[in-house]
Amino acid sequence: ISQETNPDGSITKTITCPADTDSARYVLQTLGNTATSVTCSKETGKYDKRYLSSCTPVQKFTSKIISRTWTLSGAQPKVCDASLEGTEFSQSVVIAKLSSTSDANCGMPQNVQCLKDSDCTLSDVFCNYDADTSKVTMGGTVTFRSDLNVWTVSEMNALISFGSGNMKFYGCSETWPKPSRRRRDVEVELEIKRNETEEQFVFVMEGEGEREREREEGGGGRRGDSY
Repeated sequence: ISQETNPDGSITKTITCPADTDSARYVLQTLGNTATSVTCSKETGKYDKRYLSSCTPVQKFTSKIISRTWTLSGAQPKVCDASLEGTEFSQSVVIAKLSSTSDANCGMPQNVQCLKDSDCTLSDVFCNYDADTSKVTMGGTVTFRSDLNVWTVSEMNALISFGSGNMKFYGCSETWPKPSRRRRDVEVELEIKRNETEEQFVFVMEGEGEREREREEGGGGRRGDSY
């Protein structure tokens, strides 16, 4: 903040933001009662604006947690529940699928844009089933390359986009442990329906002549962003 005494005796204060750095940018925030330069009149002893504007630092995005949540019901397998240990929908197997770099269909590396383009790395992959809500949430953390300048939400969203794909853990090209129970040959598909506030997911199960749909209603995503 600089201060200058004018020829008429008034005093002017001016704010200048710091220079941008590799990890932060500064944006002048100006509201109705603020200005980048304010002048105090000699006659009134008051500034023409009450406050100076502020410099707000904007940090670049370096990582992001990506997650998806589905609601399960009926005969649908309780994905990642302890009761499915040893099957293709067990927690350990689903995490392995999401982390896979060799499966042509399953895995975040085959579906998340920055992973496909080697613009980020994947870590902390998770899958959790909540018996109280019958919801399963899965995902992981992507860390962007240090030389990438990801300053805006739109830039970040482009990097973590799934395009026309999804967080696939079904219909895999490789052989993973299969359920030993009645629904061994179940084919699982996921569809996404968007509304104004969130992504809604349809968990579609096809097998043994049955087709059941469960639509997630209401509730928040994020996310987490979540997203």
